[in-house]
Amino acid sequence: STRRDRPVLPRMSAPLTRCTRRMNVYAIAATLVTREAPLDPNDVKPGWVALGIVVLLIIATFFLARSFLKHSKKAQQPWEGEDTPAS
Repeated sequence: STRRDRPVLPRMSAPLTRCTRRMNVYAIAATLVTREAPLDPNDVKPGWVALGIVVLLIIATFFLARSFLKHSKKAQQPWEGEDTPAS
């Protein structure tokens, strides 16, 4: 038989590690769980926990932006493309 008659199989770049196998098991388990228990759109409602998470994310973003502005004002070197002040 010639080389063209053999099926072409993809080569794996690295053997499956323990971590990769574990992640595959978790993905399969998550898929099976969601298939068994479909959610009824009439029963699913946004909750207070979700609102709390969103509020915390907004507060964290505010403090991160404030810190970024504070540190960027302290920067002594100009950004790329920015004109240096005449001294």
